[in-house]
Amino acid sequence: MTRLFTTLLLLFATTYLVAQQPSFKGATLKSSFADSPELQYQFKEFDVYQVDVAAFDKYVKSKTDTMQLRLQLGDDYDWDIKLWPKDIRRPNYLRRWATDDGIITMP
Repeated sequence: MTRLFTTLLLLFATTYLVAQQPSFKGATLKSSFADSPELQYQFKEFDVYQVDVAAFDKYVKSKTDTMQLRLQLGDDYDWDIKLWPKDIRRPNYLRRWATDDGIITMP
């Protein structure tokens, strides 16, 4: 009986550890954007948050399939988010760059 209990406990602990999702936190930026005429023109009310974009980008690029994460923006918002990759470009999409050597078409 003890062996069965230990096995089940180990199984649940392993599942819990694997199921943990990364958390990205955003800090509220009020002072630098409170007097922004562009934002005040577009929105009646708004909040601006600073998120570690480099860490978020690294996490997203490290996954090739569905990913889950937690996004916490100050004390106001706390979301569990599920993302999955999807190429939304049309089949005939061409990416072109203007360079010193002329226009280059990228795949």
